[in-house]
Amino acid sequence: MVINIRKETEKDYEDIKSVNDKAFGQENEGKIVENLRKNEKYI
Repeated sequence: MVINIRKETEKDYEDIKSVNDKAFGQENEGKIVENLRKNEKYI
């Protein structure tokens, strides 16, 4: 198995939210990630 680790792009945001929502069975974690991206200290 090959795993490619890279910085996320805006095109990834919807898929990342979907994975978080499904993994945790709710939307809270996906919303947390969206809010973290808005922080000026976000990397």
